[in-house]
Amino acid sequence: MSILVRDPLLARMACMFMRHGEKTKSMAIIEEAVVELRRRHGVERPVEFIHSAVENAKPLVETIKWKSGGRAIQMPVPCRPARAESLALRLLRDSFRLRKEHGAGLRLAGELVDLSNKTGRTRTRRDDMHRSAEANKAYVYFRKA
Repeated sequence: MSILVRDPLLARMACMFMRHGEKTKSMAIIEEAVVELRRRHGVERPVEFIHSAVENAKPLVETIKWKSGGRAIQMPVPCRPARAESLALRLLRDSFRLRKEHGAGLRLAGELVDLSNKTGRTRTRRDDMHRSAEANKAYVYFRKA
């Protein structure tokens, strides 16, 4: 558990992946994923690998619902760095839980490898967010300065 305590991203990831207050289980999942990245995928520095994978999942823009003239529009806004990291971790959590491998550590390691290759469900959902923002870029002028 030493790498999880020292690295703020991994500690935040453990809190984000937690279910029913069982933080030790989420820490064990992340440690199992680190072991799998080293053993099965040949990653020499798994912590830096996880950082780069989360960077690939961070969205640059998102859309927010905005009421204007009695109708709701999707207005694109840029993501702040903390919000982008939070969204990336949430997308990663939801995506690795939907994978079909046996064992949460294997699923997380597989999703991280897919993210480093810029593929996978997490990257697809990030690209969908960007596409939605691109499609609604005409509504940017509603944003107040």
